[in-house]
Amino acid sequence: MLFRSGKMRKLVVASAILATILTMPIGAAAASPAASPTLIPTPIPTPGPTFSSAATDPERAAGALAYLVAAQLPDGSIDKSLGETADYIIGVAAAGYDPATLTSCTSGGTGALAFLATTSDAATADAAQTGKAILAVVAAGLDPTAFSGRNLVTRLAALYHAGTGGYGDGSTFAQAFAILAVHASGGAVPPAATAELLALQDTDGSWSYGKAPVAAGGGDTNSTGIALMALDASGMHSADAAALAYLATQQLADGGFPYQNSTANG
Repeated sequence: MLFRSGKMRKLVVASAILATILTMPIGAAAASPAASPTLIPTPIPTPGPTFSSAATDPERAAGALAYLVAAQLPDGSIDKSLGETADYIIGVAAAGYDPATLTSCTSGGTGALAFLATTSDAATADAAQTGKAILAVVAAGLDPTAFSGRNLVTRLAALYHAGTGGYGDGSTFAQAFAILAVHASGGAVPPAATAELLALQDTDGSWSYGKAPVAAGGGDTNSTGIALMALDASGMHSADAAALAYLATQQLADGGFPYQNSTANG
């Protein structure tokens, strides 16, 4: 059963899924990551088969969460993915529910946080995945330096290359999620790390997924969005104008954003 938290928890970051998680600001949890939410036993309501245009945002959120709870696997994950499970935890926390209650409806199921803990061990060399795990732990009101016996902050710090300013493989997602995770856990981001992320911006204002800038038209909305969030968390806005201009060119007539407007990957 999923219970609503008595205190809406603001987040300092989000995930790479622009349509949902990237739009959720992250916040005070970073200041005291070990704080525990106060629970009020209010289960998510069971949604009807459809939502009318008059449905409220809380009703839509409840329906989405009910869908995700039903999709949670017995191992506690969404699709056996660290990234998707972290998105799940962050989204649930943003909606005001306690991620500690995210246990599969299957008898004997494992919780989402337990899955995140064990799966993070297989991602110790991946800065993006480790950073994203830290963000989910902080969103859940837990301490990433002592998460089920694991110090995720130390793991992330070990992936930093002082000579280049890069985290892990130095890709956009590695840099962005690492920077956001350092902020969320109360650390100080090395200036070289944000400089490295800035250097990955493409000539048209976008960012691509990889480890080097690409030609105009080769970037994507996901990478651009997460890069902007990381730079914003660092108080850097020199890239904003060009990046926002790029994003404006990607918006579709219905208001949505595809991965790339020029491709079928919508």
